[in-house]
Amino acid sequence: MQAIQDLVYWTAPTLLHPFPAQIEAAVAGGFTSIALPPEMVAQTAAGGISAQDMKQMARDAGVPIRHLDTVSDWTSIRCPSIAPEEMRARFDIPLATILDICDTFEIETILAVAGFMPGEISREEQIDGFGRFCEAASGFWVDLEFMPMLGLPTLQDAWEVVKGANAANAGLMIDTWHACRAGTDPAFVDTIPGERLRSVQIADGFQAMRGGDLVEDTLFHRAFPGEGDMPIADILAVLARKGGLVRAGPEVFSAEANGLAAVEAGKRSGTTTRAVLGALGYDMEMSGGT
Repeated sequence: MQAIQDLVYWTAPTLLHPFPAQIEAAVAGGFTSIALPPEMVAQTAAGGISAQDMKQMARDAGVPIRHLDTVSDWTSIRCPSIAPEEMRARFDIPLATILDICDTFEIETILAVAGFMPGEISREEQIDGFGRFCEAASGFWVDLEFMPMLGLPTLQDAWEVVKGANAANAGLMIDTWHACRAGTDPAFVDTIPGERLRSVQIADGFQAMRGGDLVEDTLFHRAFPGEGDMPIADILAVLARKGGLVRAGPEVFSAEANGLAAVEAGKRSGTTTRAVLGALGYDMEMSGGT
């Protein structure tokens, strides 16, 4: 049985709430850690809460900040031209600032994404840039995520970069919403070494697009795990067989989630995630560590 060691609260369902409310959501959902969007540090400091205060608040609540969400400054383009304001705030942050945040918060994993559009950066430059980034982030585990609307649109693209860089501290983040929207073949997932598949973000959605484009669809029309009609279980079942997965958590951007109270969003995130993972035979008796 595949054991999940760390149930991560990715803060998308409480995107519009301040950091203290996000901690409350993570606690309400029974999560064992929380992910930190880098823009939240400056936003929270503006309200009089320092980085050290943030770190201690999360630890005291039992949901330590272990994960940084996200970095895109590993190629010459860090912010996509199509990015709306809320995406730009997260992407347009220099790598030096990201690494300072990681050191301050004693982060364990960093989520890397493409800040460029298809065709803007050659594969050779992607591999070189990602390898150099992993070297700079040698004290952290780095997960590279693909997104169908950006410059690494498929799992195959992201795997080519990770495999080409061959960094000992790097793997792949599979977001089930992106995987389903990109038409990811579970059989291809099965070809990737399990040690490179340590992390998954779980979100459901709808096979018929509800947004005007992929960006709108991913930011406002996801669904909580098990509440949509995407075949997310097919991907999760393969990851269970691979045996490398240690971190899992929901990432539900949606207009519906935006309208929920923070505690309600946290509870629903935890309940639906556990139900989906439990139905697939995942061991939900988490140690609370990685």
